[in-house]
Amino acid sequence: MDHSPFGRLEGNLMDFRGYSARRILVKDVTLKDIDLSHADFSSSWMETNRFENCLFEKTDFTDASDHGNTFDHCVFLNCKFKLAVLGYKGSRYGNCIFKECGFQRTNFIRPEFVSTDFIHCRLKSIDFNASSFENCKFEGLVDDMWFRGTFPTRSQIETFGQPKINKMLNVSFEDADLCDPAFSNWCDLSTVKIKNNGRYFKYDNWHKRLLFLGKESELWDDEHQRNEAARFVKVYSVHAPTQEWNIINLDDLEKHYGGKEVALKIIDGLTRAVSN
Repeated sequence: MDHSPFGRLEGNLMDFRGYSARRILVKDVTLKDIDLSHADFSSSWMETNRFENCLFEKTDFTDASDHGNTFDHCVFLNCKFKLAVLGYKGSRYGNCIFKECGFQRTNFIRPEFVSTDFIHCRLKSIDFNASSFENCKFEGLVDDMWFRGTFPTRSQIETFGQPKINKMLNVSFEDADLCDPAFSNWCDLSTVKIKNNGRYFKYDNWHKRLLFLGKESELWDDEHQRNEAARFVKVYSVHAPTQEWNIINLDDLEKHYGGKEVALKIIDGLTRAVSN
């Protein structure tokens, strides 16, 4: 579409507010400088489209399928992505903003996020699967999220294609409350920035640190503390052989592993591990 019958809006965006693409195929379309606020893409199949400098405010992407699309300098404000599947064929989101968007039961395949910010979105209990992040920023609550370096199985690579390796390059959680995060499958956290409030700890040599903590905690006098530390080591050892880095939230430790005293002992053991 080259023209809108409704003219242009402030910011020179063409007015396609309220446009209905519900349950239709949207393929090989280029949309540039478009306001698609209140549009309906629910249950649509979106494939190999290019969206450039588009505004999506209160746009509905419920149950939508995203296949190899490119979003460049797009803004998503208070949009719904419930049950949507994002990232088939490596869809790319560059220089985008997701603000106050809902990702309830959203599925991620292997989207690529570059210079894209997630600001106060409803992010809870999501497996980002083979998503990749580069120069991205998270603000607000990030609760029970799983970041991976790649697909966990060869069969997924054969089914969905080779993903871009997730190096988490310059990803910032400095303004995020990172609760119960999970990292696996060679997810590189070396350049990740965390909140500087004394409650977050980023570790390299993760497997080595767990082994040290496991052996040291066996010598602790308090049986309860020994058991809690052993449980912590067991839980985190599942992915440790393929995960060099991890981030631990002290609040999570206190909540799940026996309170403040044992949490501080776990942190102390993990911190001292490499020097021993």
